[in-house]
Amino acid sequence: MNETIQWAMALKEQCPEMSMQDALKAVAPVVNTPPSSNEVVVPKSKKALAAQKAAQGITGGLNWKSAQFAFSHVVQPERFGDMGKVVDAINRHLVFNKSQMRVQNGRLFKNVVHFYLNLVPSKQGFTLIRDSLYKALEAELPEGDSDMPNAPQSVAHLILKGFDYYTSSYNKRPEDILTGDQVIEAMGSVDQFRGLECVRKPAVVRSRGSKDMAVAFVDVWDSKTGSRTKELVNKVYHIRGKLIKVEYARQREFVPQCQKCWKWNHGTSRCRISHQLCARCGQPHMTKNHTAFATCCGAARKREDWTGECKHEIKCINCKGNHTADSTKCTYKRHQNNISWHDQRRATDMAIEREKRDNRRRTIHQARQLDDEQIIEIPSSSE
Repeated sequence: MNETIQWAMALKEQCPEMSMQDALKAVAPVVNTPPSSNEVVVPKSKKALAAQKAAQGITGGLNWKSAQFAFSHVVQPERFGDMGKVVDAINRHLVFNKSQMRVQNGRLFKNVVHFYLNLVPSKQGFTLIRDSLYKALEAELPEGDSDMPNAPQSVAHLILKGFDYYTSSYNKRPEDILTGDQVIEAMGSVDQFRGLECVRKPAVVRSRGSKDMAVAFVDVWDSKTGSRTKELVNKVYHIRGKLIKVEYARQREFVPQCQKCWKWNHGTSRCRISHQLCARCGQPHMTKNHTAFATCCGAARKREDWTGECKHEIKCINCKGNHTADSTKCTYKRHQNNISWHDQRRATDMAIEREKRDNRRRTIHQARQLDDEQIIEIPSSSE
């Protein structure tokens, strides 16, 4: 992207009459051209391709400064009704043992309790946290208990292909559709899948082009390097009388759209403005209140025959088209899963805005340099 802008600026210097947008369109095919047929492209090995698929199917999970405890006969969810009290008790024990580690917060998940720490714990740190937790819960550590808190993990996105969409071969009712809980139960019947913990309930969808087959998208906790699931993928398993193939689910690119300012490349929680913008006109009011506060209908609202309906043309604040900013007709919406397109479009928009700003400053500067004799006096309408 930076290389494209540099080439466009160099071309604009050679041709001052050309606009920045035309320069970007002219150099984009040259800069972004794929390798020619004369170039030698070295094919990737099977190991490199497998590593690439694994990288696409594994995303970062919990922070390294954390520890997890699976629920047991001692670590029960009802014991963490007052999480702040438990955290304070653990920190007092850590201070007593002259440890620099502190528990900042705790959170209950489906099958584990998760603690956020201020340091990355070592093996001794994990042991100290376990002892501190048992003391905070006023429980004695069972003899021979060697269970350690889990190290920070990543999330592996798996796809299981080959399930029947309906659990009954006779009934095709909605209640007979395969559920995520049934997928977890089926995975537990295979030795290779035992010990894997699902992050959330698996999603079951119908296979593309099929009416009775389904695929399950399963997110499981894995190590930071994904070593647990690398031995499971690209293999076929016999599950409940079916041959189920396990693969990494490739994560699609996704560009978020803010629901406050309706701009792209950032989410609603990261928006810098503190008020809602209208998706019809971009003014500071909610979309449902467009007819009540929009300036385009200000004069019409004062009329007695006002029907309460805006008849003005809609203008998208992104592509300037005749639709709302959240419409599926928008060019930005159609390229929602194309990050490179959004990056190039953002660079083009920034270059155009920069050119407009420079022209405005240049005009103001030239106006200030004019002599009084060069300023033409505009006669008033009264004369």
